[in-house]
Amino acid sequence: MFLLTRLRSRRKKRLKNKEIIVLANVLLMEDDLYLETTLKCSRVAQGVGSNRTYLWEALHPLGLGFQGYLARFRILFFIKHARELAFLPKGEIAERCGFTHEKYLNKYLKEMFGMTLSEYLKILRRQKFPT
Repeated sequence: MFLLTRLRSRRKKRLKNKEIIVLANVLLMEDDLYLETTLKCSRVAQGVGSNRTYLWEALHPLGLGFQGYLARFRILFFIKHARELAFLPKGEIAERCGFTHEKYLNKYLKEMFGMTLSEYLKILRRQKFPT
């Protein structure tokens, strides 16, 4: 949180879109905030010293809404921890990754990698990884 406070304290005028994105990234990653299933856009915007309208405007050129933006972080968390999560029930995997339901995890996995959670886990479970 120190870095974010320091970055925000330097600002005297409205943040630029790129600054909002960088600060939001830092905020979300510092405390794994993106794993909160009930996280709201307004909370992130307030955390970076902006408001939700400006945060939405910053995400728009990226072709993302707030939920899509959060989903990217959650999918990265899933990928990083997939081997540990692979033998849990799918609903629990989704919840641990910050999704309220496995259908949303499926949606974003399909969008990003062209496969569902079941397909991803099936491939992962067949692999032999060095320990």
